[in-house]
Amino acid sequence: MCTFDWSNNGRYIAFAGEMDGPTWDLYVYNTQDRSISRLSSGIENIVNISWSPEGDYILHTSAWDVCMGGCERWWIARSDGSDVWELDVPGNTVYGWVTNEMFSTTNHTNGPGLLTLNNVDILANEATSVWPHQFYSYKFDSISGKAGINVETWGDLPGGFYLYDYLTGELDRIFEDSLWTEYWGNGEFAFIVSPSNQGTFAVRADGSYAKFSDDPKITYVSPDKRWIVC
Repeated sequence: MCTFDWSNNGRYIAFAGEMDGPTWDLYVYNTQDRSISRLSSGIENIVNISWSPEGDYILHTSAWDVCMGGCERWWIARSDGSDVWELDVPGNTVYGWVTNEMFSTTNHTNGPGLLTLNNVDILANEATSVWPHQFYSYKFDSISGKAGINVETWGDLPGGFYLYDYLTGELDRIFEDSLWTEYWGNGEFAFIVSPSNQGTFAVRADGSYAKFSDDPKITYVSPDKRWIVC
């Protein structure tokens, strides 16, 4: 059992180590001065590690052994080593960070895929339901406050690509199916969507769209939003 994660600034590595006891604990390695700091000392083993975007917090889970399902406990450690606390988290899988103090979780299952989505405020130790349905992928546009969601046909909603408004709960089905969704966020277009056999489309937050390929593409957007690899 071993896991690690780089901080976004590339200076630190958070990792699970067994140097000071019989279980895997959380450590941070400083690449500049080559020092190692121990941040946790639990009776369980570290399973997963994830840095917050600005590097102030390290999310990690612990369990007695490798397991399937919701058997891990969730923890937050301040990266300076000043505090560690347990979180009350719904779901069993980290889906990504929303802000430096908030991350998303989902229930990852074999077969039905991803079920429900929740945002967890690490300072308030509170979870908010964001999406109560099955989904395949979920991309959030912070500019418009809307999410682009791929839904499979076996869920409680018809399959396709949806726009979901966080504030109003409004849900619009834009395409009847979707093989791929990528976040663009270039100021005009929020998402890139590839419905099967229909092509590849750039989709605005209001639901309008423009086709830029007759073939469905798997796309990756460059960090500066200027380029798309297909």
